Amino acid sequence: MKRKVVTVLAAFAVFMSLTSSAFARPALPEPDSASNPNIFYGVGDYFTGTFANFDDIDYFQWTNDTGSARTVFLYFWQPNYTTLNYGINSVGISGGSAPGASTRLWSANGRENWQLYVPAGAKVTVTTRSYTYSGTDPSVPYELLLNSGYTPQ
Repeated sequence: MKRKVVTVLAAFAVFMSLTSSAFARPALPEPDSASNPNIFYGVGDYFTGTFANFDDIDYFQWTNDTGSARTVFLYFWQPNYTTLNYGINSVGISGGSAPGASTRLWSANGRENWQLYVPAGAKVTVTTRSYTYSGTDPSVPYELLLNSGYTPQ
């Protein structure tokens, strides 16, 4: 019986260490910047963040180190509150074996979905922000997900 419990606990510990990107990580405490962004560890990773004030911009980055070009999706949303005018401010794709491309598929009520074509070795940079001076609430979180599939609104 002891052996079974130890085996189950060991299996659980291994599983948790392999799936750490499946859980939301808080965005870096300020100041994050273009030179010190929040790093996506891979597709399926996401961050939870807040905007301290209207001038707060959050920075994110992902490098496609998979060895081949990927089409991925960025999904931005406010899980508890959708009337604040928050969103993705910019998306850039640089480096890699060929030019990359990004397209905003839709945007509504503080939610957005982008489709990105990311060549092998290319770096994706993303900034998020609040667009309304009086509509910034530091207690309202948002989430930014790097996903392999489209997220319908």
